[in-house]
Amino acid sequence: MNKDSVLVLATVVAKPGSEHDVHERFSKLVMESRTESGCVSYDLYVSNDDAATYVSVEQWTGPQALQEHMARPNVQSAIGGIGPLVAKPPTILTYRMITDPA
Repeated sequence: MNKDSVLVLATVVAKPGSEHDVHERFSKLVMESRTESGCVSYDLYVSNDDAATYVSVEQWTGPQALQEHMARPNVQSAIGGIGPLVAKPPTILTYRMITDPA
């Protein structure tokens, strides 16, 4: 990770009975996003305590790469398509590095 990179943590909570659909849609988005030139890493996790809670951990080369990612049609489609499957709006937090990279 370099100091210009952006870390994104996105949390999605599936409605009861929608966990499989959320998992499938989110997994597809992860695989598509990993092919983008500005994507350093993109991984999906599910909570050990709540099988309906998913977190994506994304790293982008910089703010421009993240903006380009968010504007892609497949991302916009995924965001719109997941709406009916989630219990509440996704939480998307972005971070910048403040220490020297390891």
